[in-house]
Amino acid sequence: MSEAKISGQNTFKKIIEDLRSLYLGDSRPWVVGFSGGKDSTLVAVLVFEAVLSIPAENRTKEINVVCTDICVNLCPSVVKALRASVVKICQLKPVTSGSFPQDVFPS
Repeated sequence: MSEAKISGQNTFKKIIEDLRSLYLGDSRPWVVGFSGGKDSTLVAVLVFEAVLSIPAENRTKEINVVCTDICVNLCPSVVKALRASVVKICQLKPVTSGSFPQDVFPS
C-alpha cells in the first residue's frame, strides 16, 4: 500500500475521531449543509460515519441536514440526485436520533 494512501486513511480516521469527540462533547444540535457536491457529500459521509460509530444509546444529539434548491443553480438531473440522496439520509432515522424532514422537496 502506498504511503499516500495510508496517510489519507489516517487523515479520515482522525477526522472521524474528532467528529465523535465534538458530537459527545455537548448537547447542542448540529446543522450540516448539503448541496450534493463533492465537498458537502464528503462532510455528510464523515458526519454519518462518526455518528454511526457511536453506540446507539449515546446518539442523543439532533442532527439536521439542510439542502436548499433556490431554483437558479441546479439543473433537473442534480435536483433528482439530491432528492435520492436526501431520501437515503432520511432512511437512517431508525438508527440515529434527531429529527428528519418527511417532506424535503414539496411539490
